[in-house]
Amino acid sequence: MAAYGRPDSLRFSYAKLALYLVLKRFLLYSRMFFNFFFY
Repeated sequence: MAAYGRPDSLRFSYAKLALYLVLKRFLLYSRMFFNFFFY
């Protein structure tokens, strides 16, 4: 899993990081949404 400095692998890792952050934020917002409606 070593990246050899290729721009496509670097872009892929940045895309994975952005997708992870978006998914984490979506889970946080959905949890707040459910806490608001099913309190």
